[in-house]
Amino acid sequence: MKGTKRKLLLNGLWMPRVLWIAALWSLPLTGWGQTTHTWVGNGADALATTVENWDSSAAPAPGDSVLFSNAHAGNPQTNCTWDLDVAIEDWTQTEDYSGTVTIETRYPGFGAFTNLLINGDATLEGGAWRHQDNYMYTAARIPSPVWKAR
Repeated sequence: MKGTKRKLLLNGLWMPRVLWIAALWSLPLTGWGQTTHTWVGNGADALATTVENWDSSAAPAPGDSVLFSNAHAGNPQTNCTWDLDVAIEDWTQTEDYSGTVTIETRYPGFGAFTNLLINGDATLEGGAWRHQDNYMYTAARIPSPVWKAR
């Protein structure tokens, strides 16, 4: 029996399968099955968690991409208050986006949402990013690591 296993390995019948599985295992999974959500601003408020503010009628989930363009034109919410604590794949604000995205990240100890994580690209050609005003004490900030590991 041991001779048979060695023979299979030497004949290359088993080894290519292992290499094929290892090659598939090492492929990056980012971008597979992701959805791009476009801000349309149809909600009763400007919160990113309000599903009516997105063209997909769903808030972005981990690994999804977001797009801020002029798709909100004529709708009540131009600006966005980003209150989602999810890792986004790509963030794009096009040149024709004229709104402001207020990112509700907080210093540790002042809230659970401490970092806006973008795993891919962050393209800010229009509009603006800001954080909430710090009135009595410094609690709001915009830490946003942008990882491009492709």
